[in-house]
Amino acid sequence: MSILFAGTSLADFDITGTVSYTNDIGGSPLNFYECLQMRGDGGQGASHRLAAPVTEIWLQFGFQQLGWPNANMDSPWFRVFSSAYSTTQALFEINCLNADLSFRYWDGAAWQTAGTIPQSLFSATERTIFNVHIKMDDTTGVFEIYKERTLIATMATTDLIRTTATTMDTFKWQSPVVGSSSTTYWTHLWNVFMADEDTRPMEMMVMYPNTAGALAQWTGTAGNIDDYGYNDADTLSSGTTDFISTFNFAPFQAKFQAFDIKAVALGGRAQNGVTAPTTMQGIARVSGVNHEKLPEKAMSTVMGPFNVIWNLNPATSAPWTGTEVQTTQFGFKSAA
Repeated sequence: MSILFAGTSLADFDITGTVSYTNDIGGSPLNFYECLQMRGDGGQGASHRLAAPVTEIWLQFGFQQLGWPNANMDSPWFRVFSSAYSTTQALFEINCLNADLSFRYWDGAAWQTAGTIPQSLFSATERTIFNVHIKMDDTTGVFEIYKERTLIATMATTDLIRTTATTMDTFKWQSPVVGSSSTTYWTHLWNVFMADEDTRPMEMMVMYPNTAGALAQWTGTAGNIDDYGYNDADTLSSGTTDFISTFNFAPFQAKFQAFDIKAVALGGRAQNGVTAPTTMQGIARVSGVNHEKLPEKAMSTVMGPFNVIWNLNPATSAPWTGTEVQTTQFGFKSAA
């Protein structure tokens, strides 16, 4: 069982339209550092495409909303796609419909409403943790939504979707049309992660790089790494194959020392060179030994999300401990 994706920043997602960020999220716990903000043209959003399609998945993300779309508007908020089926027609969605949230599935010809989540369940002043569970199957399919780990909506039919769509791989959070320039719809997404097991017992902790580690062969320093949001003009770079830079990270938070660690994810933005070095690898430097790992998705020659996941400590092939995470230096390597 494993973590499939972990995103803590705007930098970790593919962005459509105008999406901003803030680290002004007062009242949130210390493990939350940043959130995304999307406001109202209906097409903008943040998405992630898995490295490989899945038939069943759990997702966890935080949500806070200020202002609602006008009544009787049909505006998607969260959508799930299968790129093998269609890159434009979603299979599942949570939709702002008639001022409440409906959750729907595509039957191959039309949207079918599986349930409704009342607007009254949401607060404009508090964040809400959602877990979404989806299983692709025409007879035993699942579409469930949990609020603060309590089931609030479940699909009422087993006729899930058209049988030609058997997997899912792309997930998008977007801003619905609000219908008025005076009404703003914001979604605040904290610490999105996906797994092939139940995410309800899980939390995420964020650690930012703060000082150089043992290896500093790339051009640039820890100061070039953006803690919040991203700036593609503010970079570290290497034009030489097999150069490595590693970094020390902020302290491991005491509240998580008693947790079992499911995975460690290294995220950011990066691009490959058009000539050698043409690839980039993540590095976990454990007890002075470098352990290399390719990112979860192939990279291109334009800037995009870079996400490397170690579900186990590569030095021991056992689950990480808090002490091991704190003493490991993480970074990257330029490769041929």
